[in-house]
Amino acid sequence: MKAFITVIGHDTVGVVAKVAALCCELNINIEDVTQSILQGMFAMIMLVDLSNCNVDHDQLHKRTDALAAYKFKGYWKDVGTIDSLWEANMDLIDSRNELNLNDPTWKIYTEDTPALPQYIGPNAKIDKAFITQGCVVEGEVKHSVLFTGCKVGEGAKIIDSVLMPGVEVAAGAVVQRALVADNVKIGQDAVVGSADSENIELVSKRVKGVE
Repeated sequence: MKAFITVIGHDTVGVVAKVAALCCELNINIEDVTQSILQGMFAMIMLVDLSNCNVDHDQLHKRTDALAAYKFKGYWKDVGTIDSLWEANMDLIDSRNELNLNDPTWKIYTEDTPALPQYIGPNAKIDKAFITQGCVVEGEVKHSVLFTGCKVGEGAKIIDSVLMPGVEVAAGAVVQRALVADNVKIGQDAVVGSADSENIELVSKRVKGVE
């Protein structure tokens, strides 16, 4: 079972070590940590695995008044690597996943990027894709996520990939099992990534086309 542990109080030497030591004593595995200090106050949130914890939830609360544990249910993904970031985006188009942006009970209160609606050309082919506003698609997009303002030229193929905002893929290019960074341009008939690649390819700079 996953849980969040929060620690809030005055910043003192050894506070992280004390909490980590307590988790070790109770056989709680720490999976992720975020912390900050604001005006002398320390705040830390830990994502932990309580599967092998040797005390129950109530006893965990009693061990220290500076620590609280909350049961966590729902979608969570550590996106600290290229592969995991790609996986999180693929979760958007997986109907079996708990991540559902169309869930009316889970509202997202963030400023949206003002842009025109998507344009899907008459010869374009779309299969199981998440295409946001401002995109222009004239090629083929399959099992992929396109962020705001992406352009896919005629005859280009985007397969099992994530295009970050502003990416342009020229006519005839093929992008497969890749994560393409913001505003990168991929030239005509270029080939990026591979269907049988074990890892996701990060494309962070311009890819020249075939001359």
